[in-house]
Amino acid sequence: MKIDDEDQSKGSKRLNHLLLAARHAFMKQGYQHVSVDGLARSSGVSKETIYRHFDDKQALFRAAMQGVTDEFAHDFADIFRDDDTPETILARCARAIYDRAADTDHPSPNWLAVGTAASFPELARAVGFDAVQSLIPLQAFLERLARERGGTGAVPLDIVAQFGALSAGGMRHLMGGAALDEADRELAARRVAELFLHGCAADVQGIAETRGPLREFTLEPAAPARPVENHVAHLMSVARAHFYEQGYRGAGLDEIGAIARVGRGTLYRHFGSKKGLFKAVMMEAAGEIMAKIHLILSTAQPVADNLHCAAVTVSAAMQGDAGVRLYRTVSAEAKAMPEVAHAIHDMTRERLVQPIADYLRYCSAEGLLTLDDPTWAADQFVILATGGNRYLLDPSPTEADRVDHAHLATATFLHGYLGK
Repeated sequence: MKIDDEDQSKGSKRLNHLLLAARHAFMKQGYQHVSVDGLARSSGVSKETIYRHFDDKQALFRAAMQGVTDEFAHDFADIFRDDDTPETILARCARAIYDRAADTDHPSPNWLAVGTAASFPELARAVGFDAVQSLIPLQAFLERLARERGGTGAVPLDIVAQFGALSAGGMRHLMGGAALDEADRELAARRVAELFLHGCAADVQGIAETRGPLREFTLEPAAPARPVENHVAHLMSVARAHFYEQGYRGAGLDEIGAIARVGRGTLYRHFGSKKGLFKAVMMEAAGEIMAKIHLILSTAQPVADNLHCAAVTVSAAMQGDAGVRLYRTVSAEAKAMPEVAHAIHDMTRERLVQPIADYLRYCSAEGLLTLDDPTWAADQFVILATGGNRYLLDPSPTEADRVDHAHLATATFLHGYLGK
């Protein structure tokens, strides 16, 4: 950002007005759909003035979003300035993060970052980094608590970010999920705080052993996709590539039809509209991902081993290359088409939760875990396994990275953030 002395004295109000206008426009419409020309018209600030302060739209976007994270970090720090119990303080912290994620009038910067990640990966990573940095007051609190409990006091930001992901509900609001009501927000915040601090292992020795008769909890196969004619399958393949590369709004039906060699009549006859084509294509992509998942949780294996394998499987499926492209594309349109985004969420992540919930319910009945709601706990485990949306912003983990993250997710889930 370039601000000369004259701007400092005469233009600070205009600059603040521009940043607020830009922030509102980006958070309302998304990065791709805001132009400098349009922003100049709506804000009353000339293009010349905008470019005098900022090199390009990306620089303006980063400055506008920095204001959001700075404000949150300032308000967030106040949560830790009292002598309440750790559980109460962390519950307030979880509630603040959730409220921010669920705020439809002032969407989280993470939604914007995910929406820009395909076209502007460096920008998305920068916005994601700023968001994590806003959690530094939480890191300081957790490190102080760790020292009080006899630990070294070192708590990496990766672990702090796990708390942020749990508190926000993972990808739920990125994928069109409805916000919780007041009572459910409070309940979820308290549960997140307890899980993150203490984990859910009731019998530490037992979770490292096998117990009981052999049982297996597996992902039920999805219903087979309805067969389509070859020319329709080709049309869907072409459309998927365009939606992935250009986004929903950037992809043109005429270009898709021309490449697929089908007319608009065929397209509308089969899908009704561009939106109908988008939903069908994204659901097809989600079905392909789910069909490749091989998830088995067996009582022949120790609990920690089962959960570690499940974490690797879930992460590879949901945030491998195919999952990243699907979730980036759909989440960018979640505000305009929440029903499509929510359908994808249900078809993928919600289906993964069910066999894990059944297994956790068994472990709870055997006295290995302390859980009052295995389905909720299974959802939290999936969030930990995928790191919220971390790989949507920086999708380059190695197999070793996934194994390490699976260890972290499993240890946090079973024993709390200090692990064992």
